Amino acid sequence: MTGAGKEAGKEPGEAGTSPFRPVADGLLCAVRLTPRAKRPGCQGVSEGADGRPRLLVAVSAPPVEGAANAALIELLAGAWRVPKSTLDIRSGATGREKILHIAGDAQTLRPRLEAWLAEEAASGGGRRRAKGRRGGPDRAN
Repeated sequence: MTGAGKEAGKEPGEAGTSPFRPVADGLLCAVRLTPRAKRPGCQGVSEGADGRPRLLVAVSAPPVEGAANAALIELLAGAWRVPKSTLDIRSGATGREKILHIAGDAQTLRPRLEAWLAEEAASGGGRRRAKGRRGGPDRAN
């Protein structure tokens, strides 16, 4: 696995490291979804078992009756600033590995989403460092 989109000197968004693939009516995005997460958000890009890049996404919703899928679409629509109606799950509705379709013009969408992906990777891929506890040993009283 590679962390936060880095692979053998390649930057996120370069050929071979992007989870986005153009199709006639938009883009396909390979996603690995983690339900019931403490911290929802996008957590970078990692290689799947087949060697293809996957966008790692965590949601707090449980994987029951489509709640995690709905949370995935809501989270990504907000992050990508696209209407929820443009996103749908093409495959993997009942598993963790999913193929998400983003409807629209691929030539317009892809550069925008690649830029978002690079920004996410530069900011730590959505992961935040834990803050120290107040009154701990490193804090003067």
